[in-house]
Order: sequence, then structure tokens, then C-alpha cells
Amino acid sequence: MNEASTGGLDYADQRYFVGAMGGRFLTVDPYPPPDGMSNPGEWNRYSFVAGDPVNSVDPDGLVVIKINGAFNSNPDWIQADSEFSQAVADTFVGQTVVNWTWPGWGVTFFLDYAGIEMAGGQLASFINNYQFQPGEQLNIVAFSDGGNVVKSASYFINRPIDNLVTLGTPQNWDIPDINSRMVKNYCNVYSLADPVQFLGSSPRQIFNAIDNSYDSALAQWYAWQAFLDGNFAQFFKYQALSAKYAAESSFWVLSTRVDARAKNNIARTSESHFGLHTRKVWTEIARPCGLIR
Repeated sequence: MNEASTGGLDYADQRYFVGAMGGRFLTVDPYPPPDGMSNPGEWNRYSFVAGDPVNSVDPDGLVVIKINGAFNSNPDWIQADSEFSQAVADTFVGQTVVNWTWPGWGVTFFLDYAGIEMAGGQLASFINNYQFQPGEQLNIVAFSDGGNVVKSASYFINRPIDNLVTLGTPQNWDIPDINSRMVKNYCNVYSLADPVQFLGSSPRQIFNAIDNSYDSALAQWYAWQAFLDGNFAQFFKYQALSAKYAAESSFWVLSTRVDARAKNNIARTSESHFGLHTRKVWTEIARPCGLIR
């Protein structure tokens, strides 16, 4: 926070601070709380970093955000003092990591993704009105469908994202891809054990994965019957077909997790959906994501 003393007042980039009055700002934070006043620490709009200056910093007297998934109330994500939040803060030194929440409207099956588009517009508006200082980065950490909110916002923001990390985001083919021109470093983290990424993808991806898996099993059954009949030519034919359909099914399953536009796709093998936002995972992916050297 850059301070300039003026007549007993300290100008903290966006508003005046009065140390003689017990350390209070004269005006409210010019930007509304990103989590919609759901954090009691932000009910006092005259406060600094939600009343937690020991653990948080705010270079502009404002905030830097991370974005929740749809309907996510997991404490590892939403609490500023959770181990995960602290791990993120330790990586992005000098920036306050707090939640920019969206309620997950419209995240339903089939093609009803209006809520993601609406939230993307709100996020873009927040970013476009943020008073960035020279050299200040825009870093975003998004969980689940929060990553798709960022994808939507990427077409409307007026400056690039320096670092974007998505955790467990369903790579839904019905939602526009990230605007690659507006993100410098995009790291996508997924888990092979996460069913939510599969279920949150498009009907096309889900249907093709299940259909090819069924065809693979059916071809395997025909191969077994041919083997019992001693027809080895048919046996090898159906084995090859089974392998082909299995590979196609695997492609569609991976399409719900891997984003070809990400600079790095990092696979986890055992984490559940909510298990992706823990201190352990963040610590292990920060370096391969290019966040630290």
C-alpha cells in the first residue's frame, strides 16, 4: 500500500487513512466486497483487508480474488484462514486472496449455462473497474465451474490474466473456450478420480464416453464367444474393435478434464473433486504450474 501523508492523513491509493483516529479510513472501500457481504469481516466497509491485517495485505486498499465453484460451501475454499487459502496467499505474495463468489445460477444439465455467462459478465466488470497499479498482476484461482466463469469473462476483460489456475473445472464443450489472447499462463489441474468433471461436461461428451464404453464391452463379449467357438480370426477381430472403442471412450473421458489451450495440464490420480483444493495439492502443483521457480 503506497502511502502519502497529507495534513495528518495518509493517502492509501484509493482512500484516506487516519492513524490518529485509531487507524480508520475516512471513506468506505470503493469496491463492494467480492463475496457479497457474506464474510462478517467485510460488514464494516471502512475496514482494511476484512479486519485481518496480520494475515492479509492489500496493495491498493482493495482486493485480489479467487473464484468458487457452483454451490460450493466447502470450508477449505471459502474460509480466508483455511490451509488452502493460506497456501495460495503464500504463493501470491503481496496480494490479498479473498473470495469473489457467484451463486451458481443456471448450472443445470443440457444447454442451460446462462448463469455461467451472467457471472462471467460480472467478473469482467469487476476486473475492468479494478484500479491496477503499474506492474500489479492479475492472478486468478478458480475451482470447478468457476473456471468456466473465467472463460466467459476472458472475452470481455480489458487486460490479460497473468496467471490462471483452474482446479477440477469440467471442460464442457458447450461452453466457449478460454480466450487465449487474454491469459498469459493458464494451468489446468484435474483428477482422474473426480466424477464431477465428467458429469459437469456436455451431453455430447458424456454420451460418447458411455456409448463407446458399451461398444467396447459388447465387442469383448463377442470376442469371448468367438474364442469359445474356436474361431480365432473373429476373436482377434473383436478384440481389436474392443480396444478401438475403449480408446475412444478414454478420449471422451479425458476431454472432460484436459484443456488443450492450457499451458500446463496437471493430472492428479486419487483426489476427489473437493480434494483438489487442499494445501498439499496446491503445494505440489505451484511449481509445475509456473507460479514459483
